[in-house]
Amino acid sequence: VVAAAGNSALSQVSYPAAYNNYVIAVGATRYDNTLAYYSNYGSSLDLVAPGGDLTVDQNHDGYGDGVLQETFQIGGRTGVSWGYYFYQGTSMASPHVAGVAALVLSKGNATTPNEVRSALESTATNLGVPGRDDIYGYGLVNATSALAWVSTPLPPPNQPPVAEAGGPYTGVEGSAITLNGSLSSDIDGTITSYAWNFGDGTTGTGVTPTHIYAQ
Repeated sequence: VVAAAGNSALSQVSYPAAYNNYVIAVGATRYDNTLAYYSNYGSSLDLVAPGGDLTVDQNHDGYGDGVLQETFQIGGRTGVSWGYYFYQGTSMASPHVAGVAALVLSKGNATTPNEVRSALESTATNLGVPGRDDIYGYGLVNATSALAWVSTPLPPPNQPPVAEAGGPYTGVEGSAITLNGSLSSDIDGTITSYAWNFGDGTTGTGVTPTHIYAQ
């Protein structure tokens, strides 16, 4: 779930965006990739995206730097018509992130909510201090990099070593028996030490320990 961080210039993200475990919170940037003056920010912010700033014309096109859209009609019951309008807000920013999330799901390189979050956050263009910060979150959403993201599979669980003492061993009471642990194995690792429990309250170490059983 992707949600707008809010437009109150507060150091606290609005709800529902602030639900850290369920929602990707999106703040708004201006044309120059700085945080828009109205955008909420804080510890719950995850990403930023273009949200516009109608108070400036940084791209020098003669219009305030809003996000051009045609998502609703104007007028009353009569004379209703569609129109293009420049708007600003974190509600203009969050659809950019939702769109990239849809792209990575469509491509199939992310298939779960956690993978989508990882794809977006780990590939974002950093705008603040290295790593995540409370002003820009993980950075500016980057569609190209997100679509190139590949999930890193978890390593397989470690398999325990298999102990083998050789044998069978026979001998007279009080004679020394040398055990052989060289047949032990570890399918996904290397055996670096040996610890023996001889079963009579005594222990030993090494690959081939020698032990005398009293009876």
